[in-house]
Amino acid sequence: MARPPDHSDQVILTQGRIIADGSAEQLARQIVGEDEVRWVQGGDRRTRFVADSTAFARELLLEHGTAVSALEIRRASLEETYLALVREAEAAATTADERELQGAAR
Repeated sequence: MARPPDHSDQVILTQGRIIADGSAEQLARQIVGEDEVRWVQGGDRRTRFVADSTAFARELLLEHGTAVSALEIRRASLEETYLALVREAEAAATTADERELQGAAR
């Protein structure tokens, strides 16, 4: 049985602070950005990163039809989004710590 889509909000925490909240799809679009679309056309493997993968795939198929094969759309996972957010938060914390050390050294 297929599961219904999960539209519940996610809360991302790091170092005891909330650094993001929203649905998994909202967070992925906001943090990771674009979807990866892969396909084969005329024997060539192609890859494109796009914001609206559904519209891109529709246009691709309308324009090239059966010349397109092995179409794959990959959206960022919640795990990838989480890791990107944590890296960003840690980098910001490191920068703040460095500024504090520079201020104390003066």
